[in-house]
Amino acid sequence: EWLEAHGGEDNVHPIFTLVTIFVVVADSLHIVDLGICHHLLANVLFHMVAEPGMVVGGTQAARLSAVWDLVVEQYHLQHTPTQLNSLKMSMIIDGNKISTSFPLLSSNVKAAESRHLCPVLRDVFASICRPAEEIDRKVLWCLDALCSYYEVLQSVDMFLTEAEQATLQE
Repeated sequence: EWLEAHGGEDNVHPIFTLVTIFVVVADSLHIVDLGICHHLLANVLFHMVAEPGMVVGGTQAARLSAVWDLVVEQYHLQHTPTQLNSLKMSMIIDGNKISTSFPLLSSNVKAAESRHLCPVLRDVFASICRPAEEIDRKVLWCLDALCSYYEVLQSVDMFLTEAEQATLQE
């Protein structure tokens, strides 16, 4: 029935014609925690450190240290169970390729570390962002959206109800 409704066998990707049963499942750990979250958090950290005036410090190293101090403070305030031990520029972007690469958290940052860093970094960014700057408003919106996703995931069973699905779509 499905094949007929979707154009027949000519409309099937060749990978699905193999004599194997495939199950395609969205994998939150790899797609979100180690994927989207790593990209977003690295870009936010890079923005805070590379943009003069967001935090105190005349150099990127000084600004990185100031951001780390704010992160540590939020870790304590939020009683964050899984934390980074330090924050180095090499964890955010390859220092040899700053002009040719994009920020991405190091593969040494584990899924739980990035998942728990998300609400911490949201609150840090919210405390220093410049509401008049459109980029800062968009960054905060992205952080809020990802934190909302994690909040829903922590509060539901393995399978989402229709109401929980609707919450994620907001």
